[in-house]
Amino acid sequence: MKTKFLKKTAKLVAAALLAAAALCPASVYADAMSENVARMSKICNTPDLKVYYEAPAEGRYYRGGMFEPQSGAYHGTPFDAPYPDIANALETEYLWFDQSLTDESGYERADIAPYPERTGRLHLYNWNCAFKSKHVDPEDYSNYIKNTIDNMSAGGDDVLLVFAKEFNINDNFTDPDNFVELFRYVADYAHTKDNIAVVWPPNNVGSVNLRLIDYYPGDEYVDWIGMSLYVMPYFQGDPKQTGYSNSISFVAGDYSNAVIGAKALIDYMDKRGITKPYVITEGSVGFGETPGRPEYKDGMEFVNWAEQQLRRYYYELPRVCPEIKIYICFNRNVDSDYYQYRLANVPVLSAAVKQAVNKPPFILEYPGSSPIEFVEMDDTELETPLNLSAYAYEPKALYLTVKYLIDGEEVFESSYPPYSFTLSGENLTPGRHTLTVKKLSGGAELDSVDYEIGFKTAVHVFIDGEEPEFEKPPVIVNDRVLVPMRAVFEALGCEVEWDGNEKTVTASNGDDTIILKINDDTMLKNDEEITLDAPAELDDGFTMVPLRAVSEALARAVSWDGETRTVTIE
Repeated sequence: MKTKFLKKTAKLVAAALLAAAALCPASVYADAMSENVARMSKICNTPDLKVYYEAPAEGRYYRGGMFEPQSGAYHGTPFDAPYPDIANALETEYLWFDQSLTDESGYERADIAPYPERTGRLHLYNWNCAFKSKHVDPEDYSNYIKNTIDNMSAGGDDVLLVFAKEFNINDNFTDPDNFVELFRYVADYAHTKDNIAVVWPPNNVGSVNLRLIDYYPGDEYVDWIGMSLYVMPYFQGDPKQTGYSNSISFVAGDYSNAVIGAKALIDYMDKRGITKPYVITEGSVGFGETPGRPEYKDGMEFVNWAEQQLRRYYYELPRVCPEIKIYICFNRNVDSDYYQYRLANVPVLSAAVKQAVNKPPFILEYPGSSPIEFVEMDDTELETPLNLSAYAYEPKALYLTVKYLIDGEEVFESSYPPYSFTLSGENLTPGRHTLTVKKLSGGAELDSVDYEIGFKTAVHVFIDGEEPEFEKPPVIVNDRVLVPMRAVFEALGCEVEWDGNEKTVTASNGDDTIILKINDDTMLKNDEEITLDAPAELDDGFTMVPLRAVSEALARAVSWDGETRTVTIE
């Protein structure tokens, strides 16, 4: 959301009926405005606390979009505004729809050769367009539209075509039906190209007198949904403009938060059954006043504030809104804006972005995919360490503290997203535990959530100093360790025979012979019967045998370390 939009929208709020009078009855305008303000009020004023765990990627949030990564999110910037030390998976560029190039003006169809081969790159074009209240017949621009799209395709890049970005602000299109007609015309021709995906790109929050769904052209015309997502200190760049209605309607001032701004659009579309992947077509966090503004001091007025907001942007947002598969950082300053957005100019902010995007789920090359995903936490059983993180939101609170407690005892706290903590044998003992995660502000507890955690560490087996590779991990049954028979007997120097009809295992090392039968609580050693605490059993196709019993029967010394759950055989 750019500041020029906020300035215009303030006028819309102040003169709502007048702005809508040309197109719809006052009651329709009032209904749209009331609906939007009520919706934003609920989103902005609903506290939240969610805990996530890191899991191997499975494409849980994949929505089937053209060029969409299975997991994670691509990072990019405009082609002429990169970070000096952060790689881009894609770059963007801007062009404006030239309203003078009608067919009637003599603009002719060009003969543009198709690409000779694909480049393997991904490129995003922001084709900005604003016809305001003017009615447009797309056929009047047929040659221009087709030539432009042909040129985009001819380079051989995979292309995301963002058409009419931020159409829902600044009165960019006051007639939704005409906008839909134009968008469909562009999309229909773009879809004749096998290397172009079409992005429908509203601002994440728009003019409060509009019903966004009226501008949706239909799923068949849309491959991705875009959004502009800016975070700024004050509505209209003015500390005096901190009124409740302005702040919640445009997620500004004390309510500034990238997660809330993104959810405003994603929740709206999801509730209408529209589930496309999302791209942040441009966005950033304002860190200082633009030179020439009355409040300008040094251009660094809000750097500390911006650093915390960036943590929300690049840590919390990917967890809460994994549908966002591309992040484009604007990384530019524009003289007409209230705030500066070129984060690369500020070392502490550039470092914050670099630290976040240089690891999953962000992807810095195309094509690619993240090896991990973040999944919302639930009661769970653990054998290996589990990396946790959290999303904490409280209306109007910039800094919150998240505490982790195990069985009521505090083990970790952080005041910086993503509030990372690892559950492991360092803070858990085998057995049942309660994990409590608390959200606090100024020392006061605001919310908490509990999870039941069962923890058991993996069992390790060492035979003569070596740890055999088992096709199936050892298990504990009746306090006895069972292991796959062939691997352990061969590690103990035995020849092994399996009688499938009798379900019997015979192992011999030349001196001793032992025989076990599945589900029999006795074992034979050289014809001597030995009672077993845990019989051999079939588990998922594997014959599992009691490790201590067979090892001692073969004259081996066995020791057990309960703390590390390790069996040592010598």
